[in-house]
Amino acid sequence: MLVRALPAVALLCAFVSVWIVQNSSFGLVHDSQIYLIQALARLHPDTFAQDIFLRYGSQDSYTVFSPLFAAAIRVLGAENAAAILTVTGHIAFYGVSALFARQFIPARFVWLGLALVCALPSFYGGGNKFALAEDFLTPRIFGEILVMAGLTAFLKKRFWLAGVLGIAAVLVHPLMASGGFVFALCTSITPPRVRAWVIVAGVVIGCCALAWMGMHGQQLRFDGEWIGMLWGLYYLWISQWTVVTWASVLVALTTLAAGVLVLERSEGRSICRAALITGVAGIAVTFVGADALQFVLVLQAQAWRWLWVTMLVVTLAAPFIVYRMWSLGALGRAAALLLIAAWLFSIEKYAIGVAVIALLVSIAATRVTRPLPDRAQRLIVFGAAGVLALALLYHIATARMFAETIPDWSLVPWVLRDIRAASRSGFLPYAVFLLICIAVYRFDSWKPRLAIATACAVMLAAIAPASVNEWSTRWYAPEYEAFSGWRELIPPHTEVMWFDQPTAVWLLLDRPSYLSGLQQASAVFSRPAAIAMKRRSNMIRSYTWSEPGAAWIKGTNELVSPAEIQARANEPIPLGPLCAAAPDLRFVVTQKNMQAEPLATLPPTVAKRYRDFKLYRCEPL
Repeated sequence: MLVRALPAVALLCAFVSVWIVQNSSFGLVHDSQIYLIQALARLHPDTFAQDIFLRYGSQDSYTVFSPLFAAAIRVLGAENAAAILTVTGHIAFYGVSALFARQFIPARFVWLGLALVCALPSFYGGGNKFALAEDFLTPRIFGEILVMAGLTAFLKKRFWLAGVLGIAAVLVHPLMASGGFVFALCTSITPPRVRAWVIVAGVVIGCCALAWMGMHGQQLRFDGEWIGMLWGLYYLWISQWTVVTWASVLVALTTLAAGVLVLERSEGRSICRAALITGVAGIAVTFVGADALQFVLVLQAQAWRWLWVTMLVVTLAAPFIVYRMWSLGALGRAAALLLIAAWLFSIEKYAIGVAVIALLVSIAATRVTRPLPDRAQRLIVFGAAGVLALALLYHIATARMFAETIPDWSLVPWVLRDIRAASRSGFLPYAVFLLICIAVYRFDSWKPRLAIATACAVMLAAIAPASVNEWSTRWYAPEYEAFSGWRELIPPHTEVMWFDQPTAVWLLLDRPSYLSGLQQASAVFSRPAAIAMKRRSNMIRSYTWSEPGAAWIKGTNELVSPAEIQARANEPIPLGPLCAAAPDLRFVVTQKNMQAEPLATLPPTVAKRYRDFKLYRCEPL
């Protein structure tokens, strides 16, 4: 019994080690700030309900996550709640992923699929903005969990349970849930007649929704002013996706196509086909409805996000797909080697060509019945191995270059930081996990298994304390008292511009934020919000043009290059003209030279990252 448990212990320790290496914590960052302000507005509506992000409407109307997050904040505090919910979400995500994966891949490949999901960045969509199991708090991860649980029940034909979980997913994150519904519709479990009726009903409902919007005076298509504000959000528009984005998407799609070819007539083939159709359909709907026809509702639905299901399925299934390829003779082994090379090249445009060749070889491996001459087989395999060797060398060189030029800044000892810097692509930690997996199943006796399990446990014990300390770090709460003097100077409910740190305004100053790149996200769901923020961005243009992080720069003036913006970052900005151009701007927090006497500075006891910031007032109180 103990010998049987040792492989699971070793792989669990190795998996958690991979998770620690690939998941650092910087607190409330990225989109977690969006849900923070929504939760704070529920707790303190007098202060935050009129923040510009919420004033004209936002996605808060479409999720039950904000009140749940608000309740957690009331009990635990903002940062503690975010950290605990994020870690809890990750535990649930990988647990449910294992159950989901077990429905279409053999048990011994589930560990390999889970580790690949954990190790790879697993981005989907444009600009590497969204990923599976993100290491910051949003309802997306809980939507993914509910969708996967619902799909697991659906694949087991427990339709009532699947329906309940699907409704729960819609309540938490309807955009993530929609991908799960489309995926379920495309599986072999859904009868063709039901699928056809659902598709027809979906089209009819969509047309009726557009007609209802038109009759009630709601805007059906984007006008130039609204779309100009949103054009800078490049990830929303398929036509703005870069070659790098398309490379990773096409590698995933070709891998699924290869899975349809090489997997037996089983649930695995159906799942790969459904994931492939879901991803392609999401891209097509978005391109036609949003990019081409510029329908507001289609852009807001963001059907391209269905790719999260595609990326999850392909990452879980990839190890088994490669294994099946390898069993198909010389052509199959060549296809497997080329597919691995395409994944290694996935951040480069070369990946597209390699992936296409891998798919063509897969077709040949499954369709050619006459065996090739031995010499031809050896040449094909050696050629594919050469491509893989080239991809591996290129990947190692690129990873080393990025590790040296872009160091890791997480709050862990330097050894773990260096490991993380070298592991950004995910292939290094996955290779280590793969070797451990092979080794632990290579031996049948208890002694080598115990040695491997012990080594994995020691590895985990060595890095776990650093991770616990990192996830326990609080970035705002310890500095709250240092800002007490500033809070006394700023009247309640007064907006403060601290570009681009709205969370600092919300948590350290207890005030609404005047404007930031993050708050621009509400412009997707509200034209008045887009116009109001465009107006403000134009008024403070002398300030935002010196800010590389201004999300709307591309939308307002495409002639300004990133290099020019960066060069302006240290230029002085006169406070008087800035305040005159923006009559509703009252307070500014900045490190810049405003050529004016600051209203207040911070005490020397404040954290180093805040010491150079000063508070300026635009007009006397």
